[in-house]
Amino acid sequence: MALFTRFGSSLICMAFFWALIWLGFFKLALWHWPLVLLTRNRGSLRFVYHYTKALDQAACAGAFGGTCDETLSNKAGKVFKARGFNAPWWVIFTKKLTDKWEPDHIEKSIEPTRGQPEFLND
Repeated sequence: MALFTRFGSSLICMAFFWALIWLGFFKLALWHWPLVLLTRNRGSLRFVYHYTKALDQAACAGAFGGTCDETLSNKAGKVFKARGFNAPWWVIFTKKLTDKWEPDHIEKSIEPTRGQPEFLND
């Protein structure tokens, strides 16, 4: 019997994963982020970086139909390169937001091999 064929076990599994995500977020917000700001602790900085990158990749995969190895900046950069300022609102928003800390961030973050099926990478 597969795990996700029964409604009850699927709900329990989903609730468990959501609990893990929220526990990780509270650990990030209440412990590691103040440590980074106050002490520049390298271990906490590494945790904050990896956790935010994982959230970025999960948001791209879930909300915008990207792959799990692609970031929002990469996806937005590809769309912006193809459509320019006629791109969807979230691409323009991402561009304006990221231009505050790095000019042309979404154009620089394009990785041509990310977000494609394996057989297209030959």
